[in-house]
Formats: sequence, C-alpha cells, structure tokens
Amino acid sequence: MPRCARWIPAIVWRGLVVSVLMSGATLMELNAQVDEVNVQLAEAQSEYDYLNTKMNDITSRASLQEVAEGQLGLVKLDPEPNHLCPVGRSEHNRKKQQFRRPPAGQGPHGRPEPAGQPEPVKQ
Repeated sequence: MPRCARWIPAIVWRGLVVSVLMSGATLMELNAQVDEVNVQLAEAQSEYDYLNTKMNDITSRASLQEVAEGQLGLVKLDPEPNHLCPVGRSEHNRKKQQFRRPPAGQGPHGRPEPAGQPEPVKQ
C-alpha cells in the first residue's frame, strides 16, 4: 500500500471532526440570535399590550364623552329630533325644502315655540 494511502483516512477523519466542531459553533451562534430575537419579541408584545390597553381606555365611550363635554364644551343632541331629512330627493328640492318657513306656532326645528315670544314677521 502506498504511503499516502495511509494518510487519507486520517485526513478524512480530521475533516469530519473540524466540520462537526464548526457546525456546533454555528448552531450555538444561531441559538444565541434566536434567544435575542425572542427577547425583542417579548418586549414588543409587552409594548403592544400596553398601547392597546391605553388606546382602548382613550377611545372608550365614557372617555370620549368626558373629553367632548369637559374639554370641548359639547353637549348631547336631543335623542328624539322632531324633524326629518328628505332622502332621495334632488339637490334643488332639498334646498327648496330647507328654506320653507315652519308652520305657525312652531320654531325653526319643528318644535313648539316657547310661550311669550312674538311670532316672526311675515313678509
């Protein structure tokens, strides 16, 4: 058997050992990166939960009503309006109806006028 033939199994064996060691090092490096990304994911999930809770608090009906009434000075609309909006009419008819005078004894929104106020002057 030639002399170099004896060295081939040793070279192959050393190559396999180096390959296994390199694979293990690469695996450890990738596991460290996965752990780092998992920590970042947990932090992002925690921030998302905090912001989502805060947004729900801000947009809750009670909170919106508090801001509208307290800071903006808005008031609730009459829950039962006495006027109706025409639907499906042309723009001309809507404008024409918008400027009609209310029947005698009624205010501009179809509500009865308070007693003691003079009737509007008819032209």
